[in-house]
Amino acid sequence: MDPSHEVTTTYSLSDETLETDVGKVALRPHDWVTWIRLYISPIMIVVDAQSIGNEIADEYGELDEQKLGMLRDELCDLGDALSAYGHQTPLTLLVECDESSYPKWHEMAGNQDWLRGAFSIQPFTTDRFGGAKIADAETLTSLLTDATAMHVHPYKLRNLTDREYLEAVALRVEEEPERAALTRRLGLRVLKAYDEGGMRAGDPLGTTVAQRGVSEWLRYDVVTPAEQLLTSASNNQTGGAE
Repeated sequence: MDPSHEVTTTYSLSDETLETDVGKVALRPHDWVTWIRLYISPIMIVVDAQSIGNEIADEYGELDEQKLGMLRDELCDLGDALSAYGHQTPLTLLVECDESSYPKWHEMAGNQDWLRGAFSIQPFTTDRFGGAKIADAETLTSLLTDATAMHVHPYKLRNLTDREYLEAVALRVEEEPERAALTRRLGLRVLKAYDEGGMRAGDPLGTTVAQRGVSEWLRYDVVTPAEQLLTSASNNQTGGAE
Protein backbone atom coordinates (compact mmCIF):
# COMPACT_ATOMS: atom_id res chain seq x y z
CA MET A 1 0.00 0.00 0.00
CA ASP A 2 1.83 3.07 -1.32
CA PRO A 3 0.58 6.36 0.21
CA SER A 4 1.95 8.29 -2.72
CA HIS A 5 -0.76 6.93 -5.04
CA GLU A 6 -3.14 9.58 -6.40
CA VAL A 7 -5.92 7.03 -6.89
CA THR A 8 -8.17 5.07 -4.55
CA THR A 9 -7.07 1.56 -3.59
CA THR A 10 -9.77 -0.91 -2.54
CA TYR A 11 -9.71 -4.15 -0.54
CA SER A 12 -12.43 -6.65 0.19
CA LEU A 13 -13.14 -7.02 3.90
CA SER A 14 -13.63 -10.31 5.70
CA ASP A 15 -14.16 -11.41 9.30
CA GLU A 16 -12.49 -14.74 8.57
CA THR A 17 -8.71 -14.44 8.83
CA LEU A 18 -8.11 -17.74 7.02
CA GLU A 19 -9.99 -16.42 4.00
CA THR A 20 -7.90 -13.28 3.78
CA ASP A 21 -5.47 -13.02 0.86
CA VAL A 22 -3.55 -10.17 -0.77
CA GLY A 23 -6.82 -8.70 -2.03
CA LYS A 24 -8.56 -8.78 1.34
CA VAL A 25 -8.25 -7.25 4.79
CA ALA A 26 -9.50 -9.11 7.85
CA LEU A 27 -11.49 -7.38 10.60
CA ARG A 28 -12.87 -9.04 13.70
CA PRO A 29 -16.55 -10.02 13.50
CA HIS A 30 -19.06 -7.67 15.09
CA ASP A 31 -22.73 -8.22 15.97
CA TRP A 32 -23.94 -4.98 14.43
CA VAL A 33 -22.25 -4.91 11.04
CA THR A 34 -21.10 -6.96 8.10
CA TRP A 35 -17.81 -5.71 6.71
CA ILE A 36 -17.91 -5.06 2.95
CA ARG A 37 -14.97 -3.12 1.55
CA LEU A 38 -12.07 -0.86 2.46
CA TYR A 39 -11.27 2.22 0.37
CA ILE A 40 -7.97 4.08 0.77
CA SER A 41 -7.41 7.42 -0.95
CA PRO A 42 -5.10 10.38 -0.31
CA ILE A 43 -7.94 12.35 1.32
CA MET A 44 -10.11 9.77 3.09
CA ILE A 45 -10.16 6.15 4.27
CA VAL A 46 -13.63 4.62 4.11
CA VAL A 47 -14.81 1.36 5.63
CA ASP A 48 -18.01 0.27 3.90
CA ALA A 49 -20.24 -1.92 6.07
CA GLN A 50 -23.86 -3.07 6.26
CA SER A 51 -25.98 -2.84 9.37
CA ILE A 52 -27.30 -6.23 10.49
CA GLY A 53 -31.05 -5.82 10.87
CA ASN A 54 -31.96 -4.10 14.12
CA GLU A 55 -29.13 -5.65 16.11
CA ILE A 56 -27.72 -2.20 16.84
CA ALA A 57 -29.90 -1.83 19.95
CA ASP A 58 -31.68 -4.06 22.45
CA GLU A 59 -35.44 -4.38 22.88
CA TYR A 60 -35.43 -1.19 24.97
CA GLY A 61 -33.60 0.79 22.29
CA GLU A 62 -30.40 0.99 24.32
CA LEU A 63 -26.88 0.56 22.97
CA ASP A 64 -24.49 -1.90 24.57
CA GLU A 65 -21.48 0.06 25.88
CA GLN A 66 -19.24 -3.00 25.64
CA LYS A 67 -20.13 -3.52 21.99
CA LEU A 68 -19.61 0.17 21.31
CA GLY A 69 -16.12 -0.16 22.72
CA MET A 70 -15.41 -3.23 20.61
CA LEU A 71 -16.47 -1.46 17.44
CA ARG A 72 -14.38 1.60 18.30
CA ASP A 73 -11.33 -0.55 19.14
CA GLU A 74 -11.65 -2.42 15.85
CA LEU A 75 -11.67 0.76 13.78
CA CYS A 76 -8.92 2.36 15.86
CA ASP A 77 -6.75 -0.74 15.34
CA LEU A 78 -7.37 -0.51 11.61
CA GLY A 79 -6.45 3.19 11.62
CA ASP A 80 -3.24 2.46 13.53
CA ALA A 81 -2.30 -0.33 11.11
CA LEU A 82 -2.89 1.90 8.08
CA SER A 83 -0.95 4.73 9.73
CA ALA A 84 2.03 2.39 10.05
CA TYR A 85 1.94 2.09 6.25
CA GLY A 86 1.84 5.88 5.85
CA HIS A 87 -1.92 6.31 5.48
CA GLN A 88 -2.82 9.02 7.99
CA THR A 89 -5.93 10.46 6.38
CA PRO A 90 -9.29 10.61 8.26
CA LEU A 91 -11.25 7.38 8.70
CA THR A 92 -15.00 7.14 8.05
CA LEU A 93 -17.28 4.18 8.73
CA LEU A 94 -19.95 4.24 6.03
CA VAL A 95 -22.88 2.14 7.24
CA GLU A 96 -25.57 1.00 4.81
CA CYS A 97 -28.70 0.62 6.93
CA ASP A 98 -32.49 0.63 6.74
CA GLU A 99 -34.82 3.34 8.01
CA SER A 100 -35.54 1.56 11.28
CA SER A 101 -31.88 1.48 12.37
CA TYR A 102 -30.85 4.82 10.82
CA PRO A 103 -31.79 6.94 13.89
CA LYS A 104 -29.52 4.91 16.18
CA TRP A 105 -26.59 5.03 13.77
CA HIS A 106 -27.17 8.76 13.44
CA GLU A 107 -27.16 9.08 17.22
CA MET A 108 -23.89 7.15 17.39
CA ALA A 109 -22.37 9.41 14.72
CA GLY A 110 -22.89 12.45 16.92
CA ASN A 111 -21.83 10.87 20.22
CA GLN A 112 -18.25 12.00 20.78
CA ASP A 113 -18.13 10.39 24.21
CA TRP A 114 -17.38 7.05 22.59
CA LEU A 115 -16.06 8.13 19.18
CA ARG A 116 -13.42 10.35 20.83
CA GLY A 117 -12.63 11.89 17.47
CA ALA A 118 -10.86 8.72 16.32
CA PHE A 119 -13.12 8.31 13.28
CA SER A 120 -16.51 9.38 11.96
CA ILE A 121 -19.69 7.47 11.14
CA GLN A 122 -21.83 8.14 8.08
CA PRO A 123 -25.10 6.17 8.03
CA PHE A 124 -26.61 5.75 4.57
CA THR A 125 -30.07 4.94 3.23
CA THR A 126 -31.14 5.33 -0.39
CA ASP A 127 -34.30 7.20 0.61
CA ARG A 128 -32.44 9.87 2.59
CA PHE A 129 -29.70 10.44 0.01
CA GLY A 130 -31.81 10.06 -3.10
CA GLY A 131 -32.80 13.72 -3.02
CA ALA A 132 -29.13 14.65 -3.31
CA LYS A 133 -28.77 12.46 -6.42
CA ILE A 134 -26.67 9.90 -4.52
CA ALA A 135 -28.15 6.61 -5.63
CA ASP A 136 -26.05 4.19 -3.58
CA ALA A 137 -23.27 3.86 -1.02
CA GLU A 138 -20.69 3.38 -3.76
CA THR A 139 -21.52 6.81 -5.18
CA LEU A 140 -21.19 8.41 -1.75
CA THR A 141 -17.87 6.64 -1.23
CA SER A 142 -16.56 7.97 -4.53
CA LEU A 143 -17.34 11.50 -3.34
CA LEU A 144 -15.64 10.95 0.02
CA THR A 145 -12.51 9.50 -1.57
CA ASP A 146 -12.33 11.66 -4.70
CA ALA A 147 -8.56 12.14 -4.95
CA THR A 148 -8.90 14.09 -8.21
CA ALA A 149 -11.11 16.63 -6.38
CA MET A 150 -13.36 16.97 -9.43
CA HIS A 151 -16.24 18.04 -7.17
CA VAL A 152 -14.15 20.72 -5.45
CA HIS A 153 -14.49 24.38 -6.46
CA PRO A 154 -11.88 25.17 -9.13
CA TYR A 155 -10.82 28.49 -7.58
CA LYS A 156 -7.43 28.63 -5.87
CA LEU A 157 -5.90 31.16 -3.50
CA ARG A 158 -3.39 33.60 -4.97
CA ASN A 159 -1.84 36.94 -4.07
CA LEU A 160 -3.63 40.00 -5.44
CA THR A 161 -1.86 43.07 -6.72
CA ASP A 162 -2.86 46.42 -5.22
CA ARG A 163 -4.68 47.31 -8.42
CA GLU A 164 -6.65 44.04 -8.45
CA TYR A 165 -7.65 44.54 -4.82
CA LEU A 166 -8.78 48.13 -5.43
CA GLU A 167 -10.81 47.07 -8.45
CA ALA A 168 -12.57 44.48 -6.29
CA VAL A 169 -13.23 47.10 -3.59
CA ALA A 170 -14.58 49.53 -6.18
CA LEU A 171 -16.98 46.90 -7.48
CA ARG A 172 -18.12 46.12 -3.93
CA VAL A 173 -18.68 49.81 -3.19
CA GLU A 174 -20.86 50.17 -6.28
CA GLU A 175 -23.00 47.25 -5.07
CA GLU A 176 -23.58 48.74 -1.61
CA PRO A 177 -27.28 49.68 -1.14
CA GLU A 178 -28.21 53.30 -0.58
CA ARG A 179 -29.03 52.59 3.06
CA ALA A 180 -25.32 51.89 3.51
CA ALA A 181 -24.36 55.32 2.21
CA LEU A 182 -21.79 55.92 4.96
CA THR A 183 -20.03 52.67 4.06
CA ARG A 184 -20.06 53.66 0.40
CA ARG A 185 -18.41 56.98 1.22
CA LEU A 186 -15.74 55.24 3.28
CA GLY A 187 -14.87 53.01 0.34
CA LEU A 188 -14.82 55.95 -2.05
CA ARG A 189 -12.56 58.00 0.25
CA VAL A 190 -10.02 55.18 0.50
CA LEU A 191 -10.08 54.58 -3.26
CA LYS A 192 -9.62 58.33 -3.88
CA ALA A 193 -6.62 58.35 -1.53
CA TYR A 194 -5.02 55.50 -3.49
CA ASP A 195 -5.61 57.35 -6.73
CA GLU A 196 -3.81 60.37 -5.27
CA GLY A 197 -0.76 58.26 -4.48
CA GLY A 198 1.73 58.53 -1.61
CA MET A 199 2.09 60.99 1.25
CA ARG A 200 0.97 64.60 0.86
CA ALA A 201 2.23 67.73 2.54
CA GLY A 202 0.82 68.02 6.03
CA ASP A 203 0.22 64.27 6.50
CA PRO A 204 1.53 62.97 9.86
CA LEU A 205 4.73 60.97 9.48
CA GLY A 206 4.02 57.30 8.88
CA THR A 207 0.46 57.83 7.64
CA THR A 208 -0.49 55.20 5.08
CA VAL A 209 -2.63 55.89 2.04
CA ALA A 210 -5.50 53.89 3.53
CA GLN A 211 -5.24 55.78 6.84
CA ARG A 212 -5.44 59.08 4.98
CA GLY A 213 -8.61 57.94 3.26
CA VAL A 214 -10.16 56.87 6.55
CA SER A 215 -9.12 60.15 8.23
CA GLU A 216 -10.79 62.18 5.50
CA TRP A 217 -13.90 60.03 5.79
CA LEU A 218 -14.04 60.65 9.55
CA ARG A 219 -13.47 64.37 9.09
CA TYR A 220 -15.76 65.15 6.17
CA ASP A 221 -18.42 62.42 6.27
CA VAL A 222 -18.81 61.70 9.99
CA VAL A 223 -17.60 64.54 12.22
CA THR A 224 -18.50 67.54 10.01
CA PRO A 225 -22.11 66.42 9.34
CA ALA A 226 -22.54 65.67 13.06
CA GLU A 227 -21.26 69.17 13.97
CA GLN A 228 -23.61 70.72 11.43
CA LEU A 229 -26.57 68.86 12.93
CA LEU A 230 -25.62 70.01 16.44
CA THR A 231 -25.24 73.62 15.27
CA SER A 232 -28.58 73.49 13.49
CA ALA A 233 -30.33 71.99 16.52
CA SER A 234 -28.74 74.63 18.79
CA ASN A 235 -29.86 77.46 16.51
CA ASN A 236 -33.41 76.10 16.42
CA GLN A 237 -33.52 75.94 20.21
CA THR A 238 -32.19 79.51 20.49
CA GLY A 239 -34.71 80.77 17.97
CA GLY A 240 -37.54 79.08 19.79
CA ALA A 241 -36.52 80.59 23.13
CA GLU A 242 -36.60 84.10 21.66
